Amino acid sequence: MCTLTVEVDDADADDIKVVVTRRAKDNLKSNNEYHLERSYHSWSVGSGENKFHRRIMHMRDRRNDILNNKAFVQYVYDGDEENIIPKPRQNSKKGRAPGYTRTKASVIWKIDTNLSSTGP
Repeated sequence: MCTLTVEVDDADADDIKVVVTRRAKDNLKSNNEYHLERSYHSWSVGSGENKFHRRIMHMRDRRNDILNNKAFVQYVYDGDEENIIPKPRQNSKKGRAPGYTRTKASVIWKIDTNLSSTGP
């Protein structure tokens, strides 16, 4: 895990700026400073040396609580485009990968409501 100390300038709600002030987890000096924690996980997919990366980032406040109880998840694929065949889960009874399952409308509505009611 990598931790940075960042300062958030949200004076203009349309243009929020996040600036890295220190590249370490130091004591927070003001109310607009936070710790940005990043964790990484990588694994090989397909043929060759192609890698699939998952990055999870969240910010912690002075009480060490995750800010607004939210995290940002980013998936990155390093490599040439190729067909990847999904593998079945370990507890699969049919021996084939499941198809696409659409997110329920109620879940999308809850996420949208939570994100629109909380600040940065």
